[in-house]
Amino acid sequence: MTRTGRPRRSRTATEASGPVIVKVAAMGEIVKEVMLKDGQTIEDALDAAGFSPDDSEDLQMNGRDVELEDAIERDAIITLNPQVDGGC
Repeated sequence: MTRTGRPRRSRTATEASGPVIVKVAAMGEIVKEVMLKDGQTIEDALDAAGFSPDDSEDLQMNGRDVELEDAIERDAIITLNPQVDGGC
């Protein structure tokens, strides 16, 4: 189980073999496009893009919450967003 209570996704390939291109974006940074191999993880994509997430950032892939260990998806957009706290 992940910290969000979801079962871990398989680290196996998500589609046909070959290079997988994903875009990685962080608030206030440029969007970086990286090429990885099938079966690599969110953490691999962040490392390739030069980003080091911390616990104060939420990770999403194509708008869904993900964990560092989750497998990447072909043509995905991975975002690091600051956590929003507070309210009325």
